[in-house]
Amino acid sequence: MLEDLHQHRNGATMNQLFMNFFAGVVLFFLTMRNAQSATCILSSPDSKITAVVTVDDAQRLTLAMRNGDVDVVLPSPLGVLVDDHDTGLGVTVGAVFQRTIHEELPCRGVKSTAVNHCIEYRIPVTMTDTSQLWTLEVRVFDDGVAYRYRVPGDGQRRLRGESTAWRLPKDAPIWLQNNTRNYEGNYYQSTLAALHGQAEDSRKWIGCPITMERPGGGYALITEACVYGYSGMTLNVVNDSTLQAVVSG
Repeated sequence: MLEDLHQHRNGATMNQLFMNFFAGVVLFFLTMRNAQSATCILSSPDSKITAVVTVDDAQRLTLAMRNGDVDVVLPSPLGVLVDDHDTGLGVTVGAVFQRTIHEELPCRGVKSTAVNHCIEYRIPVTMTDTSQLWTLEVRVFDDGVAYRYRVPGDGQRRLRGESTAWRLPKDAPIWLQNNTRNYEGNYYQSTLAALHGQAEDSRKWIGCPITMERPGGGYALITEACVYGYSGMTLNVVNDSTLQAVVSG
């Protein structure tokens, strides 16, 4: 399950930004931080799902996800555009804080109890041009990965867009719909390569959730959750293997 806890608003102003991104898939492994390569390897409670947070050679913060030895999401950009700054570009990361969460909550539906069991990682991120510190919060479950941005600030802040994207295995089948308002479109099967090559631009704008068939079997879902005070997330096909998060107004 891939859930993206996303908060959007074009031109949003706020005293404190809580960008909630829950990009969930099936992935994870062990926990460590390599100071030289600025890589954080984050694992699920059962160690089968892995999320890898890295600052690449261009100083871009990225996230990759794996299920065992299978790539589910390839290294993909992270960050939001706050005022005139990309929070995921030109950054360094600090020491990782982690804690285990296990709680049971009453719920409606086919189950009377929902279980929230994961390892939460908080990664301090410093923007080198402004020295501003914000936190990338990643939660890794036995069946998915969720993440969100916690960007503090005083006075008015303007959210201008996002750098967040998902690079998927090339030619992986996906099921999608193009209703970006109501989650109620008719689903059909395609690939990002086929969508990117279409002349009909409307097919390149996708509403959540989307489902991808993983290499080697199984499925991954990209969606959002806990969207309070923000518009829903729209995904745009920007090349033959990448979905870009778009601020949708």
